[in-house]
Amino acid sequence: MGCDIHAMIERRHSKYYFWINAGDPGLHRDYALFAVLAGVRDWGVFTPISGPRGVPSDVCEPMEDWAEQSGCHSASWLSLAELKAARHSSPEIKKEEFALSLAHFDSLIAEMVRAKRDGQTDEDVRLVFFFED
Repeated sequence: MGCDIHAMIERRHSKYYFWINAGDPGLHRDYALFAVLAGVRDWGVFTPISGPRGVPSDVCEPMEDWAEQSGCHSASWLSLAELKAARHSSPEIKKEEFALSLAHFDSLIAEMVRAKRDGQTDEDVRLVFFFED
């Protein structure tokens, strides 16, 4: 049985500070990426950027509905700042086992950068995700 990721990029509304849907990052089944993002489908090779944090309490409505309607597990979120920091300093990213997933990781960061608006920081954009078997 396979495991899939469901994800949404969110950005903080610049005036009212709630989170809004900023797009689908287009992630596909990539177990090395899942392991680095949240420790999902890892066989002791990677240390995740963060363990599962759950769905944020202030998640945008479409993602909240999506998570409630599916049999999700290991829900979490990561800010653009966290992903950029991991890209530049995490030893996990440099492992040979992650080489094929690096393009997906870089593409994810690029999508999140495109979601930013003028005046926003990397903390104002996040990836919210969960997994489904």
